[in-house]
Amino acid sequence: MQADRLKGIKSKIYHMSVLYVEDDKDVREQTTKNLELFFSKVVSFENAVDGLSYFKSNPVDIVFTDINMPQISGLEMIEKIKKIDPNVKVVIFSAYDKTEFFTKAIALGVDMYILKPFTIEKLLDTFEKIAQTSKNLIYLDGGFYWDKKSSNLLKENRSIKLTKNEILLLELLLSSKNKIISSLDIENAVFDDDLNNNKRVRNLISRFNKKIGYMLIENIYSQGYKIKCIS
Repeated sequence: MQADRLKGIKSKIYHMSVLYVEDDKDVREQTTKNLELFFSKVVSFENAVDGLSYFKSNPVDIVFTDINMPQISGLEMIEKIKKIDPNVKVVIFSAYDKTEFFTKAIALGVDMYILKPFTIEKLLDTFEKIAQTSKNLIYLDGGFYWDKKSSNLLKENRSIKLTKNEILLLELLLSSKNKIISSLDIENAVFDDDLNNNKRVRNLISRFNKKIGYMLIENIYSQGYKIKCIS
């Protein structure tokens, strides 16, 4: 059962990238190893200045951070990060249990506040909560994911601008994500006229794959098209 639980958690969050900031070397190294078991990319720093500098040019999906660190605190870093990307998930690992820290964290939009020392079980519970908050997301191949609520395609927490027809195309393919959709069905769902010309379907999909720099929609010979999904 535990193995199934671990596999289930990883399948939902592995595509996410992580920034981890912790000034205690031993804690940082051990926690980084644990994070790397569940997330595809984990970058760690020993202080918030370096962590913030990295985030400015390398957007991530989740920030894990301590509070009490030299130069600037974790809370100060979070405040600056949230100004850059209000939607990034933030989890605090801290030994501070005073109300003032909880209040400040809530005001900054922190998703979770985990008291140190924490166990592996507590870490797994945290990962599960992260997975649950991502229930509106469909995870796609190549590090992409689709937000069903906002009809946005994202990668590394950044939205990719799509045309109306591209959105309709993705919504159709994702409505039957494990099935092959024929060119005719795509044409009927995406285009507003009665013309029967599958060349424009090929062109639409070709332009889309080229735009995102990845063959996310594949052509199944003589059958139709299918989108590459993870979950």
